[in-house]
Parts: sequence; structure tokens; C-alpha cells
Amino acid sequence: MLKYKARYYYQIDFDEKKLLSLHLFNEFKGTEFIENISYSSLSIEDKTQKVDVKAEQRLKIYNNSKLINRLNIPKTAWRVHPRIALIVETFRKIANN
Repeated sequence: MLKYKARYYYQIDFDEKKLLSLHLFNEFKGTEFIENISYSSLSIEDKTQKVDVKAEQRLKIYNNSKLINRLNIPKTAWRVHPRIALIVETFRKIANN
């Protein structure tokens, strides 16, 4: 379980060497760090939660069975950035291979 949950992404690298690098910043401690996950160890939990008109997609990212972080994406018909959709699709593709 995450001890300090406010870890924010500022960069995500999908490497040709089958390595995912999550660059994270912890606001509580003021520290930056990189979490590296091999593609073979990556698993995700992908859920969409609907609240009234809005929906939020939640992508939980695991290294084997250890929860690394969550990616919460607010979704509405007028607020879906194409690059965010591409990142989510890339996570799905890697996790399913």
C-alpha cells in the first residue's frame, strides 16, 4: 500500500528495451523519484466510474502485485486529451502482452 499517496506523474517513458519509467513527485516530502517496471511485470486495473454526467477513468499501475500509483483521468465529452488516451491505450497494450 502507498504510504504517502500524493505522488504525481511528471513524465512517463515507454522504453524500447521493455522498461516503463514513471517519474513521480511526492508533494508531502518534496522528493522526486523514478519507478522502473519491466513490461513483463506490469499489470493494470482499468475502471471507469460514472458520476452524473461526468465519468472518471482510473488506471491502477502495478509492478507484479505491488501497487505503484494511480492515474485518475476525468472524462467528459468535451475534455479528453488525445495524448492521455494514447497513454492509456499503451498501458493496456503492454499489460495484455
